[in-house]
Amino acid sequence: MVRFFIRKCPRCGAYTLKEICPKCGSDTVVASPPRFSPLDRYVKYRVMAKEGVQTEAEKTADRDTPRRNSSAYNSLCASRVW
Repeated sequence: MVRFFIRKCPRCGAYTLKEICPKCGSDTVVASPPRFSPLDRYVKYRVMAKEGVQTEAEKTADRDTPRRNSSAYNSLCASRVW
């Protein structure tokens, strides 16, 4: 596949075949986007991760995690033997 040979430097925008940009020395990325499949089951999670949106499981985990200044956190720390 030829489409994975062309790479682009995100810093200066130059196209090259190498993994390191010959102009600025930064790492290059693949210039073509990944393949799209309408049967992709995980696209929702990739979009949410890119936009910074939390899933329901992450929200539940954040809600159930005791905070440092909460009474649940203080009682948890008090019960431990240091």
